[in-house]
Amino acid sequence: MATFFLALLALSAMLTAIMAQSPQELIVNITILHSATAEGAVCLDGSAPAYHLGQGYDFYNWNRVRVRYYDGSSFTGDIEDVDPDTKFYYRGARIFRAIMNDLSRKGMQKAENAILSGTSAGGLATILNCDKFKSFFPVDVRVKCVPDAGFFINAKTISGTSDIQDEYKRVVNLHGSAKNLPPSCTSRIDPSLCFFPQNVVPHVKTPLFMIKAAYDSWQE
Repeated sequence: MATFFLALLALSAMLTAIMAQSPQELIVNITILHSATAEGAVCLDGSAPAYHLGQGYDFYNWNRVRVRYYDGSSFTGDIEDVDPDTKFYYRGARIFRAIMNDLSRKGMQKAENAILSGTSAGGLATILNCDKFKSFFPVDVRVKCVPDAGFFINAKTISGTSDIQDEYKRVVNLHGSAKNLPPSCTSRIDPSLCFFPQNVVPHVKTPLFMIKAAYDSWQE
């Protein structure tokens, strides 16, 4: 594989050549990774994770992957026990690792260029997993990360409450995410604060290219 593009959640591209194709030609088959369940890499409901791999045709020699998002923690969770109340599994980090390993077996590590991208929660996942993504490639491969609308800000609401900080603290505690956040960050501040890009980006070593609208309705 010469080049590789991996998206966490959907990344849309309006290309005339693609839009001219029939719906059948646009279908990219899903790969359900049943083997991942043996290592506990399962979705919230305990089902096997999945991704779509489109090998380079529409994008010249770029191979495109879309990873299905169904873990609730931007692929950082890793709790062994099943939640006794909801029966949910919190294994996002295992899902990310299992899918990366499967793609590596299919030739991903032979890429010359690789981009990790995602939108919203996928954008946050892109930031939090950027260095991990790079670790799956040889050192001479050019790896970049492009988070879109994933820079969630730790700011108080207009009423003065810290809603998002409280929410992220619950997520990090519920999913056991602290162990999968940069130690250089979690050793200095509360691990839940390392879920915020403003705190974790300085600890990301792989190049990041941020995309963020001037006005974000979700964070207004």
